[in-house]
Amino acid sequence: MSAGLGIFLQLSGCVLTSGGYILQKKAHLVESPKPYYLRLPWLCGFLCLCVAAGLNLWSYSMLPQVALASFGAATLVFNLLFSRAVLGEPLTRLDGVATLIVGAGTVTALSAVGSSPPPTLGDLVARLSAPSAVAYLATALGGGAAAAVLVERAAARGGAPGPLLLTASPLLGGVAHSLVAFSAKGVSAALFGGGAAAALAGGAFWAFLLAVAAALGAQLRYLNVGLAVGGATVIVPIFQSSVIIATAVAGVCLSGDMVGEPAAQQTQFAAGLLAIVGGVASLAWKKGGAEKLAAGRGPEADLLPLVAGGEGA
Repeated sequence: MSAGLGIFLQLSGCVLTSGGYILQKKAHLVESPKPYYLRLPWLCGFLCLCVAAGLNLWSYSMLPQVALASFGAATLVFNLLFSRAVLGEPLTRLDGVATLIVGAGTVTALSAVGSSPPPTLGDLVARLSAPSAVAYLATALGGGAAAAVLVERAAARGGAPGPLLLTASPLLGGVAHSLVAFSAKGVSAALFGGGAAAALAGGAFWAFLLAVAAALGAQLRYLNVGLAVGGATVIVPIFQSSVIIATAVAGVCLSGDMVGEPAAQQTQFAAGLLAIVGGVASLAWKKGGAEKLAAGRGPEADLLPLVAGGEGA
């Protein structure tokens, strides 16, 4: 029952998140003397995003982290549908095919995930000493810090963006998101698991909460760095694919998800993720073209900065 409720909460969060982005985009199209963040559509969109964040946090206590990776593409699919319904943007045959691929991949991946009981905050703390967790954190934090230094130096130099900025920035954002997911899972376990009062009184809860803030800041920073120098049709597929894959790998290494599952289930889960990544890439690249990539423009370039807190042009 808890797994079914978690899936329902995640899907509801995806719908609300997508609706929030579209409403905020619509606020930029409304003729009004008010700043965009005081316009009614933007405020309604912000409310949707806040409710979605609460639903997602609740669902983290019911689902394995690897399952969360499967929902990474659902927001883009709902964005596509709401863009047509609310903003009147056209849909193409490729949109329909990519949506079906993402849906099939999500069902394939989710059906391969086992139904083990949700971990407690103590379980997640204990998992941090596992060799796989140590290896993932060392790679993500150590390698990420080194890559961040290079990216910051390249961004400070200005000029034409090179491959480093166009690839490393969204990759860093995706890896940071995987740490956001794990840290939020710890916060959720403390809030919604057994012994909430004792968990809140301990230092582990506050350490996980601090980790959420730090990782979320890194995610927004490096997604913004990428969007500032490259077209969204370049940055989005790299970022979204990185989110899906890194969240799944972190779920295995940090949370211990899928460990001990039969090889057939692990293969099925991997195949579902690959299908999702392929569908996401198709959606994000559909309006590509060298001239748009060079100019950093296109319909997606107006919408995606809203995800990172910026204003579309």
